[in-house]
Amino acid sequence: MLGSAARPAQAWCGKPYPRWAYGLRFNDGLIQIPLPGLAKPADVFLRVVGDENKEKQKHVAPLIVFPGGPGLAHDYTETLEALVYADRRVIAFDPVGTGQSSPILPPSLLPSSGTTEEEREQIWSELIQIQVKEIIRFLEIEGEHHVWAHGAGCLPAIQYTSSLPPSSSSSLFVKSLTLASPFVFSPGKTSLPSWYSANDAAVPLCVTESVAGGGGKEGAKEQRVFYNKRLEGLPALAELGGGGGVPVFVSYSAGEDGALGLDEAAVGRLRKRIEEGGKEGRRARVVVKAFEGRVPHIDQPEQYVDWLDEMMQIVEKPSTPAA
Repeated sequence: MLGSAARPAQAWCGKPYPRWAYGLRFNDGLIQIPLPGLAKPADVFLRVVGDENKEKQKHVAPLIVFPGGPGLAHDYTETLEALVYADRRVIAFDPVGTGQSSPILPPSLLPSSGTTEEEREQIWSELIQIQVKEIIRFLEIEGEHHVWAHGAGCLPAIQYTSSLPPSSSSSLFVKSLTLASPFVFSPGKTSLPSWYSANDAAVPLCVTESVAGGGGKEGAKEQRVFYNKRLEGLPALAELGGGGGVPVFVSYSAGEDGALGLDEAAVGRLRKRIEEGGKEGRRARVVVKAFEGRVPHIDQPEQYVDWLDEMMQIVEKPSTPAA
């Protein structure tokens, strides 16, 4: 069991706390996870919202959240906790170097280590995957689970999903993969708060808290880890279809701000990349959804959660035709 220290939750990124959420069940605390390059196990902050018994009764799968950044804690994904109204658990964590987790990163992630930008990107991705796999082991999750990732978190989420065998041959498999704004977040160039402040918009509370959580002396500051802005060239994308035809949901901002929005050509290339990657008869299904908000799950939380819940329910009930 986790420690579950009593404390207020800033649900919906500082907006009024939803009435349904006052009875929300959550459990959070620190678990220890051994990581390459660290002399002793790191403390990783884990937050689980929802009721496992209700989840089993409803025959729905939990959602595991891969936070982006790099350098962001789980706070800015807290709007996703509304998915518990469908009786599924939402599982989030602060990656090592952020939030309430250990502030120390492996030396190989620092530019002074002599590693290249591409190598640091892959090292960071592997560290995130290790933490997720240990969280799954700690929570004794078996069978299907959904994966949601934002920005730079899409890279480790894609590689994690691709690493698991098809559902027909494994007791642990990904039911669906959601890539939220997969083309954005180029650390050192554009930070999440700057997307708002550049347009004289107030930075949401959960974003402020999340970024602040990554600013420790040895924390995962955004400029310390790098990420390729365009995912189309990633070989892992082509492996998704071969990993059991995992349904892929892509959400992005199509607002007026050109720095945040995607053009239809880029979306089309991503869709084609995923769909053509699958083996014959096992091609990935792709659903693409555009939102007007800068960061859809923050700026349009109700609409975003409703859409994501609908997509996951469609996957969990294969007989229901998808739109």
